[in-house]
Amino acid sequence: METALNIINSLIQFKNQQVIINFYEEDELIQREGLFFESIQIVDYQVQFSKGGIIVFSLSFEGYMKFSQRTEFKNYYSLEKDSQRVELYFT
Repeated sequence: METALNIINSLIQFKNQQVIINFYEEDELIQREGLFFESIQIVDYQVQFSKGGIIVFSLSFEGYMKFSQRTEFKNYYSLEKDSQRVELYFT
C-alpha cells in the first residue's frame, strides 16, 4: 500500500499541465483554483506549482491526516482533515 508521503512525492511527475484545486468544508465547495504550471516541487509541507521559475500557487498539506489517489477519475487526488477536503484534478 502506498503511503501518503509517496503519493505526495508522486505529484512531481506532472509537468506542463493544468490543475484544478477544489476546497471543501463540510462537503460544500468554498474555493476553486485553476492554473497552468510547468513543474511541481514539494518543500516544507507545501506543494508548490511553478511557471517560468515563479511559484504561481502553493498548497499546504501540513496537518492533513489522509492523502490519497482517488479512482473516480484519472489523475485525481484528495487531501482530508476533519471536515476539510482538498481535491486536485490534473488535466
